[in-house]
Amino acid sequence: LIPFGSHLKRSWMVHNRDYRRMIFGRIWRCSRKFKRIRKELKPTHIMVCGTSPLPFILPALAFNRTKIIYRMGDAPIVSSKIHFPLWKWLVRRAEIIVTISDFMSSILVLHASRNLDSRKIHVIRNIAPQRPRPIDQESTASLQRTKRPFQVVFVGQVTEKKGVGPLTEALLELDDPNIGCWILGE
Repeated sequence: LIPFGSHLKRSWMVHNRDYRRMIFGRIWRCSRKFKRIRKELKPTHIMVCGTSPLPFILPALAFNRTKIIYRMGDAPIVSSKIHFPLWKWLVRRAEIIVTISDFMSSILVLHASRNLDSRKIHVIRNIAPQRPRPIDQESTASLQRTKRPFQVVFVGQVTEKKGVGPLTEALLELDDPNIGCWILGE
């Protein structure tokens, strides 16, 4: 239903009339389809996970009273002239905002408008998936050789918005020889 990617890049929209026509056609078709589905299902809430699909359903979403739950997994793209205003609209319009960490909640408060009601914000942490196979014995042996009873493992993209900075700062502040830290990612 909803295309993904950097469809709304300003330079593409300004300089290419055919591309602009194609994107607005997609927005129209996706929004109409979303509106039909919403009318048929009559949901009490609509969950929006990120701003990438938002432009494609915004016309149908803007003119109805269905409550919105916004799941904020990543920081807003503040440099985008299209996605950041859409993000701000979504934050104002959402009845409930679910973030995946306290760090993401602080990012939300930092970039949202001053009159953001903090009662709307709820933190529900991501849970590691169940492993379909046992943990690799070599990795387990490697962790046991460190002789540190508490191991922190970060897996993901190593950027400030993912919270790696606050993690390392906290561990340095603790300065506890019983804590080990593994950072896996690019």
